[in-house]
Amino acid sequence: MHLARYGAMLVSTPLLVATLSCATHGATMTQTSPAAVSRQRPSGRSDVLGPDELRKAPGSNALEVIQELRPLFLRRRGEQRGPTVFVDNSRRGGTETLRDIPAFNIVEIRYLDAVTATQAFGTGYTGGIIHILTARRR
Repeated sequence: MHLARYGAMLVSTPLLVATLSCATHGATMTQTSPAAVSRQRPSGRSDVLGPDELRKAPGSNALEVIQELRPLFLRRRGEQRGPTVFVDNSRRGGTETLRDIPAFNIVEIRYLDAVTATQAFGTGYTGGIIHILTARRR
């Protein structure tokens, strides 16, 4: 009887050790969450230009600031149109309207991809949205 129990233990022990090893290895692999990785980026979120970056930015209007700090905001995506510009939640038009927005008045510039733009503002923004908040909005 004892021999049968001992034999079963000999067979099951390596399986238990292997299972625990895999479980421990998996936990180590998932310890760094995506949120923790994004907090480690030194320049902050790439889809938002905040007050600190905007203060240091060269340029007299929104177009020059974006060209200097985040030129990818202006990129056309495939056959789609370029991004639509919103200022303080009001639609302004295409990227040519960025020239009319003085840099000293900008508090934040945010890029919304097509999916996020559709969720926030409805359909028709396949090129995304450049959303600018100005000092008047505060």
